Amino acid sequence: MILESLILENFRPFRGRQEIVFSDYLENNITIIHGENGFGKTAILMALLWALYGRDGLVGTDIREDEFSKPERIINESLAFNAKDPTKVIASVQLTFKHDKVRYILTRSISLAQEQSDPNKTDLVLAKIENGQTLKLDNPKNRIQTIVPQGISNFLFFNGERINYLAMEKNSAQVTQAIQQMLGLKLLQTTIEDLHHQNVRGKLRSELKEHASDDKKALIDERTKLLEEQQN
Repeated sequence: MILESLILENFRPFRGRQEIVFSDYLENNITIIHGENGFGKTAILMALLWALYGRDGLVGTDIREDEFSKPERIINESLAFNAKDPTKVIASVQLTFKHDKVRYILTRSISLAQEQSDPNKTDLVLAKIENGQTLKLDNPKNRIQTIVPQGISNFLFFNGERINYLAMEKNSAQVTQAIQQMLGLKLLQTTIEDLHHQNVRGKLRSELKEHASDDKKALIDERTKLLEEQQN
């Protein structure tokens, strides 16, 4: 996943439209954002997480309340306070990125009316750019989880001042799980565990017996008999 740009509109302290274009130079692909305390650096980090995972992304294990208080309030406070029609006051985050040589545009938005009724409900759109056309994709939440699972987000998007958090021994299990997810081993392990389940094994034996030759059916029956004797 290669980040290209981030557009904030009325997100927390950022009133109006603000855009960040990330460096795409192969040898100098670092973008530094500098600012005094309270000027919105953490809000940019939170905007990335909110765009990808919604409110769930703002309450991870590495996020303290004093870093991002009131995660249910996304819309710029001054706009929210002076709003006459809550349906027309909208905050959004648009993230453009590349993954496996495909360019995606992810947009998550919420109106003041939505925020007041249920801040967990947002409008999420994921599109890919292909042959000069922008194609809207189905099941955006599942697709995002495939590209960058939320289970590894704390190790990709984190406050640099708290990098020591990742090295604590008590978090070793989280690191292990994140590595397994990144390498696709988590799905493999789950599959292995499922195959050992009694119901799954029984179904596989039944299907095998149904399509097996007479010799194999005899072997399956003999094996079943031996297992029953062993259990007795």
